[in-house]
Amino acid sequence: MKRLFERIQQEKERLLSLERDRLEALKRRYEELKKELMATEREISLILSRIEDQLYPQLMQLRRLEEKLSMYEIQDPYGKGKEVYEKVAQDLEDILKLVSKRLKEEWFPNR
Repeated sequence: MKRLFERIQQEKERLLSLERDRLEALKRRYEELKKELMATEREISLILSRIEDQLYPQLMQLRRLEEKLSMYEIQDPYGKGKEVYEKVAQDLEDILKLVSKRLKEEWFPNR
C-alpha cells in the first residue's frame, strides 16, 4: 500500500514537471487578470460614485417635492366608515378648489 502511494506520488511529480512551465505561466496570467479585474472594479465604483454625487442635488429636490406632495395625499376610504368617506370628500373638494384657483390665476389672470 505504501509502495503504491509512493508510485502515485512519483507519477504525479513526473506529470507536473511536464506541465510546470505551462502551469506557472497560467498562474502568472491569473494573478495579472485578478489585478486587472480589481482595478476595473475600483474604476467602476469611482464612476458610479461620481454619478451619484452629480445626481444628489436632483434627488434631494425630488425628495422635497415628494414631501410637499404627501400633504395632498388622500387616503383610500374603501371599506371604512362613513366618517372616512366624508373626510375624503372634503379633502377632494378642498384640493379641487385650490387647483381651480391656481388654474384661474394662471390662465385668466385678469378675471
